[in-house]
Amino acid sequence: MPRPNRIKSATGYYHIYNRGVGKQILFESTKDFLCFLKLMKEKAEEYNIEFLAYCLMENHFHFLLNDFNGHLAEFMRDLCSKYAIYFNKKYDRTGHLFEDRYHSICVENESYLLVLFRYILQNPEKAGIAKTENYRWSSYPEHKWKHFLVNTSLIDSLIGGPDHFEEFVRLPVEESVKDFPDPDEVSAVIERVFLRVTGSKDGTELQKMPLEQRNNCIRNLRKLHLSYRAIERKTGISRRIITRICKED
Repeated sequence: MPRPNRIKSATGYYHIYNRGVGKQILFESTKDFLCFLKLMKEKAEEYNIEFLAYCLMENHFHFLLNDFNGHLAEFMRDLCSKYAIYFNKKYDRTGHLFEDRYHSICVENESYLLVLFRYILQNPEKAGIAKTENYRWSSYPEHKWKHFLVNTSLIDSLIGGPDHFEEFVRLPVEESVKDFPDPDEVSAVIERVFLRVTGSKDGTELQKMPLEQRNNCIRNLRKLHLSYRAIERKTGISRRIITRICKED
């Protein structure tokens, strides 16, 4: 079944995130972080991508960026494939490094952009790893000191200048951020829902169930507001089948 086309942002701004396949650690050492950052910079220049913020965590990353010329797909494919080649060679592994396709969310207004900006920079503190201002592998230091990758001018203009940066980043993230939790949170929620409905965290178990039981589980998952895409990815059952089952309800 072909993948659905991505929705394009009218403004060109996106929240991009992805993680390692099976929660695979992506950055084992300082050199790994530095390699990824170097590739980010090289590919951003090549594809005319502008970063407003980023945060690299051990097993996932977040970007807030502008895709000026519509080359986001090529940028992400090139960035991730080049890093996967580096990582697999260094650690003598094979196979996919990243989980499925990267996730992209359109950013269509300034208020949403500012919420995302804080959310991304606060990620390490939220995870209990380090204070926002002390985390090395986010763009926070670039806003305070030397610019390496990010363009700070837009954020500065929206928050009233660079002197307000620290105060602004410390503000709590609005409840609307729950619309785009980090990948680990998404996975944990889905696993809890599957355990509740099916008795197993492994969604592929649905494929082994009797037809009527399987269909009832799928209907119940939809009633708990799991998207068709989430059910498809977790179970391996095609979206067409899932849609048909739910329409029969």
